[in-house]
Amino acid sequence: MDTRKITCMAAATVVGSLLILSTVGPAHAQPPVIVEGHHYYDPEIQRVAPYGDLNLAERVGQKRLIRRVGYAVDDLCGGYLLGSPYYGDRECSRAAWDSANPQIAAAFEQARSGGFVAAAAVTIGSTR
Repeated sequence: MDTRKITCMAAATVVGSLLILSTVGPAHAQPPVIVEGHHYYDPEIQRVAPYGDLNLAERVGQKRLIRRVGYAVDDLCGGYLLGSPYYGDRECSRAAWDSANPQIAAAFEQARSGGFVAAAAVTIGSTR
């Protein structure tokens, strides 16, 4: 009698495993779906300031992001030349900050609310 129970349990286990594998198999046989977003980036008129490594919920992280954006604006619009202050195109700087400020504000707001940040970089643009 015990061998009959063991045989029935083994058969039930094999049949159950085959049923599970038959339902899981087709899902793995499908090629993965890849979604790619294309964001146009022109290095002549844009710079990127990444902030994925910063904690924007804290003041220190916020200051570092603003500093990074400032460096990117200076690089884009001609901030320094050979160590001496060279004030680049003011219109370029204004346009660059105007493009960055809404992104910075949105990143700070998402950090305060604890929301998920999909993009971890500010794209600074200007019409140089």
